[in-house]
This record gives sequence, C-alpha cells and structure tokens, in this order.
Amino acid sequence: ADARRFFSELLHAPPFYLRALESGLVAQLSRPVVRRFLASLDRADFFTEERLRALAVPATVLWGKSDRILPRSGLAFYRRALPEGTVFEELEGVGHSPHIERPGWLAERLVSAYHRR
Repeated sequence: ADARRFFSELLHAPPFYLRALESGLVAQLSRPVVRRFLASLDRADFFTEERLRALAVPATVLWGKSDRILPRSGLAFYRRALPEGTVFEELEGVGHSPHIERPGWLAERLVSAYHRR
C-alpha cells in the first residue's frame, strides 16, 4: 500500500502498469544499503538558505506543478534562497520526476541550458 501511494504521488499520471513495479520498489527500499543510507540522513545533509545563496548563476529550477512529494512551500523556499538570476520553470503535466515522465524533453532542456552558459 505504501509503494502504491508513493508511485501515485511521484508521477503526474501514473501508468496502469505501475502496480507491477510495487513489489520491486519495496524490495529495493528494503535492501540494507538503502536502509542504512536513509537512516544516516541528518538535517545537515539538506540545503540551507546559506548554502543555496552561495551557488553560482546561471541556475535553473524545474518544478513539476503536479509534484506531491515535495510541498509547494519548497518552491517558495528555493525562490527565496537561490541567488538572483535563477530561472524557475513550473512544468504542466509533470510531477516529482520529469526524468521519468518526460525524459526526452528533460535531456533537451538540460543540454540547452548547458550550452547557454
């Protein structure tokens, strides 16, 4: 049930076959190396406003409008903390994982952003 909920929140429109992947997700998350990694996370591992302000621009943040993993307040945090000049793009029809939902588009977007530098 947790895997089903996770997948339904991860993607804008989960495909019908996702149920077939649920047991695989549970198996992967149950692996000792993954459990140790998750248990080792600490608040110090996450971004702070100070760390984000130190990033060099140009920077681009892609945010799926259907993201149900990160709260909408997270976007406000990044808008407040990232340096002036950061580009924010909110994507229609995309959840938390544009690399899964729109991989071709994302690859083109990343290459395009890299070449504009």
